Amino acid sequence: VAVVAGLLLGFLVLKLGGETPTFDTDMFTLVLLPMIIFDAGFNLERQRFFWYSLNIVMYGLVGTVSIFMLIYFGSRLVPLAPWLFQTWGEGDVSLSDHERLIMASVLASTDTVAPIAFLPKDAFPRLFAIVFGEGVLNDVVAILLSTSVSTSPALPSVSSLAGQVAYYLVSSSVMGILFGLGLSYAYKHSKWLQEEITHPCALMLLLNYTCYVLTDMLGFSGIFALFVCALLCGHYAQFSLCEDAQLFADQISEFFSYIAESFAFGYFGFTAVGYLSEPDTFSPALILFYSACIITSRFLTVMVIRSILVLFKLHHRSLHWGHASVVAMAGCTRGAISYALILRAMPAAALQTRHQKVLVSTVLGIVLVNCLAFGFIFPKFLRAMGVEGVAPGASAGTPMPSSEDSSAAAFSRHSLHQKWHNFDKKTLQPLLRKSVTKEDRFPLKSESFFA
Repeated sequence: VAVVAGLLLGFLVLKLGGETPTFDTDMFTLVLLPMIIFDAGFNLERQRFFWYSLNIVMYGLVGTVSIFMLIYFGSRLVPLAPWLFQTWGEGDVSLSDHERLIMASVLASTDTVAPIAFLPKDAFPRLFAIVFGEGVLNDVVAILLSTSVSTSPALPSVSSLAGQVAYYLVSSSVMGILFGLGLSYAYKHSKWLQEEITHPCALMLLLNYTCYVLTDMLGFSGIFALFVCALLCGHYAQFSLCEDAQLFADQISEFFSYIAESFAFGYFGFTAVGYLSEPDTFSPALILFYSACIITSRFLTVMVIRSILVLFKLHHRSLHWGHASVVAMAGCTRGAISYALILRAMPAAALQTRHQKVLVSTVLGIVLVNCLAFGFIFPKFLRAMGVEGVAPGASAGTPMPSSEDSSAAAFSRHSLHQKWHNFDKKTLQPLLRKSVTKEDRFPLKSESFFA
């Protein structure tokens, strides 16, 4: 709805004023994205996130890099047959190795907003946790890939690529942990922060944003650092606040995230009109080709990862084929982050060559098709895969068969997650927060099932 409204407003402004503003990547990355990422970490259901952490890491980290590689190698067909990918202006399209790298890194980024709208956490707790958690990790890895290949004329070696991703993840995690634990300790021992309502919440938002900006200035991943910092604040610092402030922090975080997401999609539609008004830069064949690459590589990657988990007898952590297909379909969406990444890799709109405009228009076309068609296709795909949500009040808490639930519960009791839970409860919680958690007062419906 926001995209369509933005498109209509953009065409109206274009008709009345003769031009439309361009998409400001700085505003997106410095204003809108931090609000969304903060809410993602702050209000994350941490228990389910760690239950399914193996799936999240495999799909979000290994899967993103694999999709990047598959799209890059699959796009070799474009320079071999440029006559197949003509634009509406009847010009051939041929991509260099560097341009194929940029397109692969940009199109490796998924959009989690659309799929989780059809996978509410109450009805699909397991799928929601995996799709949402994978989406956060995917954003980080895709941005790192885009940054890594922006100045690279050829595909980096696997070891170099893995080293760069590991370096950014570790360094950003350290920044997020330092800020998150420091904030939590300060809130635990500051009396005035425990009694006020608006000021402590505002300070928490500002200090998390400081973590984001400072990490980005140091050359690390501000997104991942902010996610880690917000996760720790939601787990520790929030519970040193009074109850009214805890509730206010939850609500203000969700409010800012909702506003940022809605504005981002509306802004995307509004600024997309500038390229839509030049139809001769669009190549329908190239849009269709890259869309096919995205779908093929995504389903292939998810099914291979699922098979590996079964092969190494980690089936208690794997997904049913139907659920794996839903996760694969959810990862085929592309949104505002992909569009922002391609614009960041290109010169300003006024300085772009016709060939560069074709690349931007291709990503724009893929994103628009996703935004307009996904809402129609995804619910039908859920029904076709036989995936149904948990009825309100049901005790299962997750759409898995009882045999898989039992094995997952048994694994959870003896896993590293359980050891961390004990260390956290006995050591970190008394040090970093004042009160009991909301989970202690209002346990998850599925908590007793996994206990």
